[in-house]
Formats: sequence, structure tokens, C-alpha cells
Amino acid sequence: MGNSSKKNHKNKTMIQAKPKRHMITIDLEGQEGNAFYLISVARRLANELKMDFDPIHKEMIGGNYENLIKTLDKHFGEYIIIYRK
Repeated sequence: MGNSSKKNHKNKTMIQAKPKRHMITIDLEGQEGNAFYLISVARRLANELKMDFDPIHKEMIGGNYENLIKTLDKHFGEYIIIYRK
């Protein structure tokens, strides 16, 4: 029993993964569902993540509102939660 506790102590790593950033929640039924707001969220996240926003922006505005939402989710889905009724 004494050896197993030493083994567990040795196997613990001091370096841990950085916690994920706080998720941004977007309610499409409210003011947050405005296309301009959604584009501003994408722009801010692209800047924070050091991504080129121009091609993302072109993709977002290259179709209808549903395309804009799908593009936002495609590029930033791991950072946002989108609500819709």
C-alpha cells in the first residue's frame, strides 16, 4: 500500500491545461440576434484568436441570415452558445 501512494504521487503532473475561456451566450430572439451584433462578436473573437476576419466576414455576409449563423457557429462554435426557440 505504501508503494502505490508513492506511485500515484509521481504520476501526477504539475502542468495542467489552460481552462477554456468563458463561453459567450447569444439569444437569437433578442437584440443579440441582430446580424450586426453577430458580426461584431465574430470580429472580436477573430481578433482575440488572431484569426483573419476578412474571409470569415465575407462568408458571413455571402448568404442569408441562416448562413450568417451557421458561419458564426462553424468558426467560433467552441466559444459560443447560440439559443433559438
